[in-house]
Amino acid sequence: MSWPEGVLFCYRFDGRGGARPVEAAAFEEDASPAGPLWLHADYTCAGLSDWLQQRFGLADVVVNALFAADTRPRASRMGQGALVTLRGVNRNPGADPLDMISLRIWVDSQCIITTRRYRLRSVEQVRQALEAGYGPETPGTCLLMLAEQLTWHINEVIDDFEDQMDAFEERSAAAEDVLLGGELAEIRRQAVHVRRYLSAQRDALAHLALAEFGFIDSLGRLGFVELNNTLQRYLEELDLVRERVAICQERLQARLAEQLNGRMYVLNLVAALFLPLTFLTGLLGVNVAGIPAADHPWAFSAFCLLLLILALLLFFLLRRRRWL
Repeated sequence: MSWPEGVLFCYRFDGRGGARPVEAAAFEEDASPAGPLWLHADYTCAGLSDWLQQRFGLADVVVNALFAADTRPRASRMGQGALVTLRGVNRNPGADPLDMISLRIWVDSQCIITTRRYRLRSVEQVRQALEAGYGPETPGTCLLMLAEQLTWHINEVIDDFEDQMDAFEERSAAAEDVLLGGELAEIRRQAVHVRRYLSAQRDALAHLALAEFGFIDSLGRLGFVELNNTLQRYLEELDLVRERVAICQERLQARLAEQLNGRMYVLNLVAALFLPLTFLTGLLGVNVAGIPAADHPWAFSAFCLLLLILALLLFFLLRRRRWL
């Protein structure tokens, strides 16, 4: 007998930090399991939801949440257990880390059931800890360790944001970069995207820390309090990243505005210099009778000399007023 399609692994906690794999045949024959277990599955496989509901007696609302297509981080009490949804960064090869993967969890004193679509490194690290003998001892501590690993990998994303902002600030202070505005906007969009999930995840961990669940002891609640504080610090760092982006954008806009004002100033000075000259040439260029000295051969040369003198007078006037 084999596991239904979609079941990735199943372990039974030994209460000392280790666990032993549970075979499908032994699991089906064991009507009264001796010790809590952890079952991890891929929720995209058809038929798995019915099997979980029949084998574990889960309520419809729990099954629907474990197999929902779109979720947000949350923690809700359901009878003697809790329905928890957490998000982790996508560290799979070729994937965007900001494409945060959802981990759906049902946990009570007898079992913890986790479902996902894409592979999560955090789950693999907890599994390796169990196999090495220094993993969680109960479903409650397994939930805590999963949350710790997910939070730890989020720190890597926050560090990437800060490193990128350090580089952007150096570029914005060193030289003009017309492409910097679009890159800054992208960093800000990514920070808002991550913050959207982290704020909800912080509230979920705060609920786990404050609510008195039977499967979480006092030490576990302290662990969730620390995770909540860590996520709060991450949120503050994300807010700081957004503020740094805003400062860089303001600096870039001020620099562009200063350059535009300088160019407009030069154009205005040129216009002011040639405006009287243009007026005179336009006045004497009309096709009507009575233009002074129109019949004299030296009239054009004299007029050009007059324009040159007027231009020099205007130039010195602008210099005297320190407009040039």
